[in-house]
Parts: sequence; C-alpha cells; structure tokens
Amino acid sequence: MKKYSMKLSVLILAVIIFLLISTGCLVDTPPPSSAIFSGVTKIEISQTAGAPMANSGYFFYSLPEDVKYAIVELFPSGTTFLDNKTVPVDVLIAGSRTGFEEQGFTRSFVQANKLYKVNSEKTDFDIAGGLYSELADTTYVWIVLGYDENMILTHASPAGEVTVAWP
Repeated sequence: MKKYSMKLSVLILAVIIFLLISTGCLVDTPPPSSAIFSGVTKIEISQTAGAPMANSGYFFYSLPEDVKYAIVELFPSGTTFLDNKTVPVDVLIAGSRTGFEEQGFTRSFVQANKLYKVNSEKTDFDIAGGLYSELADTTYVWIVLGYDENMILTHASPAGEVTVAWP
C-alpha cells in the first residue's frame, strides 16, 4: 500500500511541476537572443522584475567600453525593426540618451520615469518633462542602441517587451 501511495504522490508532484512550467509560472520568458540588427554587437538588456512595471521600475543594459553614445528607446508593441540599422522614428514614443545624465541616464540603467517624450520634429527627446505620467497602461517594446565616437551604430540590443501600469 505504501508503494502505491508513494508512486501516486510522485506522479501528482510531476503533474503539478509540469503545469507550473507550461503555464509560465516557474519560467521567465527570456529576451530574444540576438540584436535587432545584424552586423552589430549585442547589448544585454533586462528590466525590473514583475509585471506590470511602475514608474519606479528600471531598464537595465550593459554598455561596453567602446560605446561612446547610447540611446534607450520605447516603441508601441508590435513595432517592426528592419535590418537596415535605422529605427522607425515615426512611431518612437520616448527615450533617454547619453547627454541626459543630469536627467537620470546612466551607462547601465535608466528609471522608467526618466524617459522623455520625443520632440515634435522627431529629432531628440524633450527634457522639459518626463513622460511617465503620460504613457498608457499597455505593453511597449524597448531597445538600446550604442554608437562609437564617429556616431556609427556598432551595438544594439534585442527588442525587450515591457508592460507598464502607472499608479
């Protein structure tokens, strides 16, 4: 009788573990494994654990020493990146970059409430006010791009996905 109970217990435990893994409760979805553009070095990215992200959350990235300039950019979910080393600025929502250190940009992270909306000319971010309170509670795609001293794109991240909900 004990052998039967033990086998049944092991079977039930195996089924529970399988269900937890198959529904994603035990496994984080890894970011895509390659950069959004070919011919560049991959920048590793991650973000504050948990979903949805609040304005106190962080976008993390690892910029190599040879990256002189970097940009963190936020796009609508479903944005497609063509392999021509350009991003679709017509749908760019927000971001931060090298030069915004006083506004919270660092070489390894930027806080969600330190992303700034794109100016009307779509040429830079507007530091007059943070964007965090204006984002809709939905899912976005974010990327990090790295440039050398000649402003040539040399590094790019995979496209990360983040769901935000501002309190």
